[in-house]
Amino acid sequence: MYCRKRKLEFNDSSPCTRYETPKIIRRPLSQLNSPAIVEDDFNIEREEEHPTGNTARRDLTLEERPLPQTPARPSCLHDCIKSGVIDMMFAGEFIHTLRTQRKLSEGSYEEFVRFAASEVRKFTFVRFKYLSSCEEYRDLHTEATQLMADILMAKSTIFDKRLTTTAPEPNTPTASTSTFSVANCSKQWILDADLPFMNVDLINAALSWTPRARESTFVQSLSLFRHILKQITHPWQKIKEYAVRLNGKNGRDGTLKNLPDAVEGTLLGFAEDMLGYGKDELKFGATFDRTQSRYYMSLGNNDVERESALEDLIMERSVWRKQLLKALQRAMY
Repeated sequence: MYCRKRKLEFNDSSPCTRYETPKIIRRPLSQLNSPAIVEDDFNIEREEEHPTGNTARRDLTLEERPLPQTPARPSCLHDCIKSGVIDMMFAGEFIHTLRTQRKLSEGSYEEFVRFAASEVRKFTFVRFKYLSSCEEYRDLHTEATQLMADILMAKSTIFDKRLTTTAPEPNTPTASTSTFSVANCSKQWILDADLPFMNVDLINAALSWTPRARESTFVQSLSLFRHILKQITHPWQKIKEYAVRLNGKNGRDGTLKNLPDAVEGTLLGFAEDMLGYGKDELKFGATFDRTQSRYYMSLGNNDVERESALEDLIMERSVWRKQLLKALQRAMY
């Protein structure tokens, strides 16, 4: 309620200020919601416009999110990889464009697959939902899924190689002579084969190879074969066109050529000789004069000890032959 001052004059002509009690206007209940306003009820200075609508509702300010900016198109396949994540839409688009223009090189594609196998940790297909053309979606998605399959296959190959360097081969014989050394060689080993293989002295090639003491003998044989294969082939990448097949099986890739028998036999014989199993007396069914063989006479103090030691070495040699063949096969890929 608002109190108004009003000056009243009395008969003695002395002005005096008197406060007047505000009037209380009582209205019927039916007029409480009436829009009519009595001007004496409110101070004119405090009047304000009554807001319309639901005044009990809190006003919310909604900010519209900006649309994501489209990144720049990659200039090469390596640009599709960011922080270990490969954008499969961009990669599929880039490969499809090169394939359409007939500019896609198998060598560069395989090189990128090997690079991605070691760098990529995650595949993302998010940008495919922004494609509006069904035909474009089909073409790019086909390229992307094929690329992902090739990368996963390359990852599997890398994983297999890591397993072979950390786990020894089962059923590997353990003997004091099962140590690779050129000092064990009993003859000279020269590889004589047609191109792309070169004539190489294998003993000289093995001199630059150093085995790791903590690795098993089977893992050392893998390392030895990989070291020699790079030196007997020119260019060394040509060795990837060959494969060693066990028991006549085709292996994983039927397009690979068989490693020539001369090359395979020479490498296996050289590895056996480095292990100490290269003596002619250790060949299965070999006949020799036991009284004239220095190697045989060094196996024991009497004939019983010598025959027992000879039989054990022949058995070890046959077991190692199988293990070395497996090692040579794995060293090819």
